[in-house]
Amino acid sequence: MVWIENTLWCDGCGAEIIGAAVVFENKYYCCEQCRDGQECDHGSKQELADEQRETPSSQSFWPTT
Repeated sequence: MVWIENTLWCDGCGAEIIGAAVVFENKYYCCEQCRDGQECDHGSKQELADEQRETPSSQSFWPTT
């Protein structure tokens, strides 16, 4: 388990755990797949969400006259 500034990271894939963690043998996981050593897509979903937040919108917030 890694805590950085009140953030919990998955011991399986390393993704930030948002919501309830799966706890097994004193380790914290984002899902049952990580707990079982299988691949999950939480990390890739999180990267996509980060990219979408960083990409500036093509629409202006201010109306043009």
